[in-house]
Formats: sequence, C-alpha cells, structure tokens
Amino acid sequence: MRNQERRASKRLEAKMEELQSEMEALNEEQSILRQGQREMKQHFEKIKAECAQLRQETSLLLQQNLGSQLRLLTGKRGSI
Repeated sequence: MRNQERRASKRLEAKMEELQSEMEALNEEQSILRQGQREMKQHFEKIKAECAQLRQETSLLLQQNLGSQLRLLTGKRGSI
C-alpha cells in the first residue's frame, strides 16, 4: 500500500511540475500578447493623429481653393 501511495505521490508531483511549466509558458505568451497590443495601440494612435492632420490640411486647401475661385470670379466680373 505504501508503495502505491509513493507512486501516486510521484505522479502527482510530476503532474504539478508539468502544470507549473505550462503556466510559465502561458504567462510568457500573455506577456508577449500584451506587448503586441500596446504596440498596436501606439500604431493606431499615430495613424489617428495623421488622419486628423490630413483632415486639417485638406480643409485648409479647400478654403484656399474657394478663396482663389472667388477672386477669379470677382475679377472676371470687374473686367466685364
């Protein structure tokens, strides 16, 4: 009986070590995933800032274009 208990204890110990090893591997994978998520968030924030800048530049160009068109139209009427 004691021999069976020792074998069961050793199997349990081996299983515990295996689970501990798996937990360490999972923790490492989670750490890598979190780092990747942080990098993706930074990347998207950069893209978001670039989009805002492009919208602002587009709006400025549109205003300049409208101003030029108005000057052309008013200039033509003045010369008629």
